[in-house]
Amino acid sequence: MQVEIIQAVSIVLYAIASMTQSNKQVNTTMAWFACAFHLISATLALGGTSQFALNAVQAINFSTAFVVLGFLVSSIRNDILIIGKALYPFSVTCILVAMVTPKPEGIEITPGIMAHILISVVAFSIMALAAVEATLIQLIRARLKKHKVNAINKMIPPLQTLEAMLMQTIRCGLIVLSAAILTGAYFVEQFFSLQLIPKTTLTLMAWLLFSILLVGHSWFGWGGRVITRVTLAGYFLLLLGFIGVKWFFNEAHL
Repeated sequence: MQVEIIQAVSIVLYAIASMTQSNKQVNTTMAWFACAFHLISATLALGGTSQFALNAVQAINFSTAFVVLGFLVSSIRNDILIIGKALYPFSVTCILVAMVTPKPEGIEITPGIMAHILISVVAFSIMALAAVEATLIQLIRARLKKHKVNAINKMIPPLQTLEAMLMQTIRCGLIVLSAAILTGAYFVEQFFSLQLIPKTTLTLMAWLLFSILLVGHSWFGWGGRVITRVTLAGYFLLLLGFIGVKWFFNEAHL
């Protein structure tokens, strides 16, 4: 019941944030509190190492909470209100689905395995935010190319600023993704086994792609369509692995 109450509070706060877009101070405050309650409820729902319970719905809900956190951190210096307009209602939907979906049976896992699972989900969340930013950049570029300028553009920072934010998000995501790979290799005995090789391969391919992107951006000045397309390609690889979220859960049996 405690988790459900916290989830309900988060839903209300997200709703208020969605309805107060014109008031930046109220909107930001409500969003931060909503995200905090979202993170707390999503973490409590996992049950700890003695009764760890994670399915696809909970993984997406947990991931969404970190996407919101990443968005709020990114918005400290640059306002991206249009993302919040879509992200807050989506977060409410994720929480509601998590509330009505039966919780899976919990199992006992080691702290190391749990750390690997949660770090992996956080890494996916950060890269999901990068994919959202890359998509937004592509949409803005398409609108500017067609000379479509309206009130929406006032809610979005310049493309150069967005690209800088995107690269910052990818740098942060790559650090966490590296930690996920290292903890997996250390704590998961069969990390490179036939059972887990699809997820492991996709993760390593995404890590390599994001690493090449950062090197290309820093050394060769890559920008524009290159960074957005490579970002989306890397996220697609992670998504393919993340769809098999049960592999994360099955690692507890290894």
